[in-house]
Amino acid sequence: MTNLPLLIGPYQIIAIVSVILLLFFTALFLIGKHEKGLIYFIWLIVLIFLPVIGPIAYLLKYFAGSNRMSSQTMDTTE
Repeated sequence: MTNLPLLIGPYQIIAIVSVILLLFFTALFLIGKHEKGLIYFIWLIVLIFLPVIGPIAYLLKYFAGSNRMSSQTMDTTE
């Protein structure tokens, strides 16, 4: 059995974990601020069981929805 060198160092691990935690807590904050009822609990379950994909999915949903809402607001003001 050969010993393979690690291809990722401790600083890269710290950076990756930091980004994942930042995504997780940002999504958690936005979910707590904007979602209510059953949808809130569904998103919490998604965040817990899919700790990388869940926050990315919610942030995409959040920012896509906010862009749609702002464009609808601009259409009504013109």
